[in-house]
Amino acid sequence: LSLASLGNYKKAIRTINKAIDINPDNSSYWNDKGAFHSELNHVAKAHKCFNKSIKLKSTSYNWSNKGVLYHKCGELEKAMECYDNAIKLDSEDVYPVVGKAKVYMELDDFESAEECFELAAEIDDCDLEYLIERGKYMIFTEEYEKAVSYFDRCLKFNDGLAYVWMFKSMALKELRKYRQADE
Repeated sequence: LSLASLGNYKKAIRTINKAIDINPDNSSYWNDKGAFHSELNHVAKAHKCFNKSIKLKSTSYNWSNKGVLYHKCGELEKAMECYDNAIKLDSEDVYPVVGKAKVYMELDDFESAEECFELAAEIDDCDLEYLIERGKYMIFTEEYEKAVSYFDRCLKFNDGLAYVWMFKSMALKELRKYRQADE
């Protein structure tokens, strides 16, 4: 996991393979390996790993990761099915709910996206992924002040998130707060 956090996914795969050799029935190892392959755009290998993980122990986490992979590949209907399976397994997991909201945003179904974001807020309104995506949603719906407030909450957790600063700057420019946006 540390190697993956450093962006060295190939080495992370070699290392997780050693763990799988020791314990091939650990679904988490297969899920992590799938996530590493997904980062490398090894779609078929990632699906194979996620399927193995789900077969060993179906969890919200591995279904969500499979959903992310489908979303990444533009297979939105399959992504939604995965997110729905994840939610059935753990209705308190905010990640698949935010995943569904992102798919709805891509489909320009803002009403359904809003419903998902409201549900996500009930589950965990401090989750970083939720805050980022909710802020982006507020930009799409032209609620720039709200977008800035969500991005500010993100930056309280981690002020080193360059892409959050970028989105905040975009919202500030829409509000004609150019000096703040440039900062």
